[in-house]
Amino acid sequence: MTTVGILVGPGRRAFDIEVAREVYDDRSDRGLPRPTVRILAAKKITDLDPLRSIRRTHDLSTVAELDILIVPGSEEPLAECHSQEVAAVARAASAGILVVSLCTGAFTLAAAGLLDGRNATTHWRFADELARRYPHIHVQSRDLYCGEGRVWTSAGVTAGVDLLLHLVRLDWGASAAETVAKAMVTPVFRPGTQAQFADTSIPKRALQN
Repeated sequence: MTTVGILVGPGRRAFDIEVAREVYDDRSDRGLPRPTVRILAAKKITDLDPLRSIRRTHDLSTVAELDILIVPGSEEPLAECHSQEVAAVARAASAGILVVSLCTGAFTLAAAGLLDGRNATTHWRFADELARRYPHIHVQSRDLYCGEGRVWTSAGVTAGVDLLLHLVRLDWGASAAETVAKAMVTPVFRPGTQAQFADTSIPKRALQN
């Protein structure tokens, strides 16, 4: 059984949290493994979404019990990372746990030293800042997601879905990824090297024809 931990706390993006919950939802009735999802936070109760309360199920001391730790992005990505969260991410990596960041969650992984010497990505708006703050990271500012081994990062918003589906494919197989993608009504696969966005502006000359 896969145990997935989602790191929550002040400022963590509710969208990213819900994406992780949705990908690792219980679909055992469709033949998929049944994961255990834990909500990890430093404080006892964290309400990030006024429409759906997000409450802690475990504290940060339990990260070593996980198989996967997912670090959502932040609503204030350039603010200083929470020291307890950074320490928890570092402990998870030391324990050999798969650590995954969504969007600007890459800044927390960087602060924990996980990305030094690695390829990493984040939302294109903040890629230059990630490279400036952490010059030992090989920032891939155009990639949807990238990583290897036990550390992976993704770009903004829906790129997190792409990365998590890729990890489902690696862990549970292509058929499982297809089942999850079908349930979420999302493409089953976009390569990590696909550009985050395309310039779709129409040249004036084309408009005149």
